[in-house]
Amino acid sequence: MKEETIIKEITRISTKLQSMHYDINEVKEIVKEQNGRVRKNESAIARINGIGGIFIIIFSGILSYFKLK
Repeated sequence: MKEETIIKEITRISTKLQSMHYDINEVKEIVKEQNGRVRKNESAIARINGIGGIFIIIFSGILSYFKLK
């Protein structure tokens, strides 16, 4: 009687672990996809910031040139 209860409990725990393992692998795949998207967005933002910085330097140079004249 006791052995049957232990076997049932072990089986139940094993089933839960398998389910958790599947869910964790699914979450890992989703996180990998999101990391790829985030990396692309960060790259685009850095590019926009770089271009904006160059325009600010050029605009500031033009303004200071005309102000000195």
